[in-house]
Amino acid sequence: MCLILIAYHVHPDYPLIVAANRDEFYHRPTKPAHIWPDSSQVLAGLDMQQGGTWLGVTRMGRFAAVTNVRNGFAEKNPQHLSRGLLTRNFLTQECSPSDYIKQLTADRYAGFNLLLADANSLHYFTNQATADPGKIRQVVSEPNSTIIDQTRSQLQPGIYGLSNAALDTSWPKLERAKARLANICTQTTPSQEQLFCLLQDRYVAADDQLPDTGISIEWERKLAPGFIQSSDYGTRASTLVMIHRSGIIEFIEQNFDNQGPTDLITLRMKSNSDDHQL
Repeated sequence: MCLILIAYHVHPDYPLIVAANRDEFYHRPTKPAHIWPDSSQVLAGLDMQQGGTWLGVTRMGRFAAVTNVRNGFAEKNPQHLSRGLLTRNFLTQECSPSDYIKQLTADRYAGFNLLLADANSLHYFTNQATADPGKIRQVVSEPNSTIIDQTRSQLQPGIYGLSNAALDTSWPKLERAKARLANICTQTTPSQEQLFCLLQDRYVAADDQLPDTGISIEWERKLAPGFIQSSDYGTRASTLVMIHRSGIIEFIEQNFDNQGPTDLITLRMKSNSDDHQL
């Protein structure tokens, strides 16, 4: 997952609006969003390689999404667990976001950003921190360590953007997307068509505006748009999650391969939670 936009208690009728793109290599085996047979409360896609998910919701109105922290400066640790398990485990449990974060052993994972919500709150947690949000530089105190800092926060109402650096890092694609989401939230009923259009943004900023995350400038350019498409890597799914104040959850996901759109998944369900306030 490489682009997540959230409007939290910004629209009077939709306390939570999520518009997100998942970027991944096309050859990585993936199952599109579905109700999980072994956990019928969960609606999410499935990474068939590691068994986790990048984004999902439950019938109780719980939401989770994860992105990796892009850091070409860090060495890979083969002992790290899949970051998709962070979201899977939250969606299949019943503890609050705050309690779930407290019990995490964050250094078991490579750099990640985690967004978690239930009917009462929205939380952000990362196991990475950077002094310069335009760059991700690794400062380690021990060999093979990937942890700089652990940062957590309960988010207040507002518009948020997350890609592959800290929450609201001022990357061009995030700034463009957040501005468009804020405008959509002024509508009486947020337009799903405009939200998907937002996720289709292919604008590439000038080289001097791109982040320096330790990868080649060619890859920085490839990853610069909100929507990515190349021969081997790109946006695999664009997903909307809209939770109405009545508890109705709308989930729409358009999947892609390197040729274009594939499966479209649409599901509307009533939250089982007694508290729809988010």
